Amino acid sequence: MRDSSKIKLRIFFVRCVAAVAFLVLRDRLAGETLKSETLECGSPPAPRKAST
Repeated sequence: MRDSSKIKLRIFFVRCVAAVAFLVLRDRLAGETLKSETLECGSPPAPRKAST
């Protein structure tokens, strides 16, 4: 592989990683619960109830 094609491939992967990071950050700032943070990719756990 030539050096220029290696550089282009590396730039492509860096851009892909940056795009995914941007999307995750955008969702987190919007206040959405990410699938990776939920239990078994379902609804988030219910809040604890205060004891009476």
